[in-house]
Amino acid sequence: MTIRRALPLLLRFLLCTIIMYLGFLFGGWIVLGPYHSKFRTLASTFETMFALINGDDMYPTFANIETNSYYIWIFSELYMYSFICLFVYVISSLVITLIIDGYDVVKVKTDDWSFFFILKVN
Repeated sequence: MTIRRALPLLLRFLLCTIIMYLGFLFGGWIVLGPYHSKFRTLASTFETMFALINGDDMYPTFANIETNSYYIWIFSELYMYSFICLFVYVISSLVITLIIDGYDVVKVKTDDWSFFFILKVN
């Protein structure tokens, strides 16, 4: 019952999350691709960003920028920090919140129904 209650909210939320992920994906690929080995292709960018969400390979991703341009370095730092903060902290917390909200709604409804059945039997 919890999954049935939370599924529509999760699907809408995941659609918005996928759109944001694709924005970061294309932004990283286009801007950082020429300067970073992990962003050279779209597939490697996708793998790198997925690894960053899972907490894998963070230091090499931050350390392997191959540019002398201060602006590209600043962009890469802001890009990766904002991506990690947004997806690790905000998105995962919101997914958990949506599931817990669905559970609370189901719990309240089942508590009300059990009270109704107790009154009906007595």
